[in-house]
Amino acid sequence: MKVSLFKNKNKEFTSIVLICVFIFFREIAILIPVIYFILRFKEENVHSIQFKNIIDSLITFLKFVPIIYFVSFLSKYTLPGFLEQDIVLNLKRSAPSEIFKFIVSIVIVAPIIEEITFRGLFYRILKKNYSILISSVIVALIFSIVHLNILAFTVLVTLSLFLNYIYEKYGSIFYPILLHSTFNILMIILIFTNDHDL
Repeated sequence: MKVSLFKNKNKEFTSIVLICVFIFFREIAILIPVIYFILRFKEENVHSIQFKNIIDSLITFLKFVPIIYFVSFLSKYTLPGFLEQDIVLNLKRSAPSEIFKFIVSIVIVAPIIEEITFRGLFYRILKKNYSILISSVIVALIFSIVHLNILAFTVLVTLSLFLNYIYEKYGSIFYPILLHSTFNILMIILIFTNDHDL
């Protein structure tokens, strides 16, 4: 069943503009969450944000972690000559005074902006004309491509597909943001404890 994005075509056009802002003008992408919630505040399923659902989604994520780790291992094994993402390299090389800024960006800012852009806007536009599966795959591919890293490509595709599943399951952008943030926290822990990233 195809779900229409917005009753008002102006909102759909604005969503496309916001996606372009994310891809081409990262410096002002912080405005995307503000505009998104102005456009969609009444449509967002705030009633699904319950403690039980939060725990359930976190448990689902923990079950998913071994899959991500396996995909990461395969990527590193088959693509040994490629570098890690710039954000990972910068985090490893940054001075202690700069680490807090990186962590806030990775754990809070990036998940909010990326999830609203890719699931809250782009995925909903695609779902207007395509099936959930096709829309999820397209979003996952674009999500991975914009990160500009071959080594992380398959991991990010896998993560994006999982986050789309979570978005469909709970019907609120809150849960993909929460689990994206949790994924990034796990990545940071692995970087600092094992000099290794997912």
